[in-house]
Amino acid sequence: MVVDKQKAKKEKTEFEYKLVDLELYSLKVSRGSNRDESKPLQIKRTNNLELVNLTDKKLTISVKEKVYFDSEGPFEINLDYRGVFEISEPVDKDFIEEKMEEISYPVLASAVHTLSFVMEKIIGHPLIFPPKINKDNK
Repeated sequence: MVVDKQKAKKEKTEFEYKLVDLELYSLKVSRGSNRDESKPLQIKRTNNLELVNLTDKKLTISVKEKVYFDSEGPFEINLDYRGVFEISEPVDKDFIEEKMEEISYPVLASAVHTLSFVMEKIIGHPLIFPPKINKDNK
């Protein structure tokens, strides 16, 4: 029986992966300028996932987070976490991109933990975000 390899890949729904390395690739905290205290601030968060590298045995995913204010605020935080995962078998880029939020959960969790820690140092208490991708990112 002849099996179409492309069809077999497309029907694939699961594979095994394991986080083997986690790196805080970059962290930048910028202080804002003096602002009008009478105007309320609204904090915002944007984030995204990027497939940095994919080989037969490993994949690297970047989680980029940005916390800022709708107008000039007291600070802005930008961070980039990278997670390296061992994978059980070769998979194609499209398959990984479909599963990227699920795979990257431990990286997202570390990113929001770091954001919370940094915000506690800046404003005196942590602000905790859920470890998920904002669907309304622009």
